Amino acid sequence: MFMTVEAYLKRLTSALENAIAPEIESDRTRGQVFAIIGLLDQLATRIEYKPGLLAEEIDAGEKLAREVAAAAGGPSAALAALLREAETQGPGRDLPALARVDEMLSLAIEEFFAAGDRMSVADRARTDQLIRDHLTRIATRDLGLTKPPNFEKISRSKRGQ
Repeated sequence: MFMTVEAYLKRLTSALENAIAPEIESDRTRGQVFAIIGLLDQLATRIEYKPGLLAEEIDAGEKLAREVAAAAGGPSAALAALLREAETQGPGRDLPALARVDEMLSLAIEEFFAAGDRMSVADRARTDQLIRDHLTRIATRDLGLTKPPNFEKISRSKRGQ
């Protein structure tokens, strides 16, 4: 559910290096692409996440995993172990903790769908809405952090100038 900016930048630099740069015939332009790749690589190691945002997402994910597990009739042994680990984790609210919460939440959602037939229609609908609300909140927050694309620059053709 959460992908680090570093992972995004690695994918971007990989695309630039392996798909875009080989297609560029101009040595000067290809050199500029590799300069951009170098800058992105340096930027990726300098980004820090706001601890408050991480803690908020961790807490919300843990809470939802517990609610989903309870609605599905209780957690499996694997999910129960992850929930216990989260309780004993202490104040660590970092990217590895967020990754564990994502794993926990994914497992809880899988168990919810596996238990769907054993749940009442109302409980299934309520829990499904909780999951959708959580995922929408995360997705729309992430979208709010990005600037809209500049279609005028993207679609501009040199021929039209």
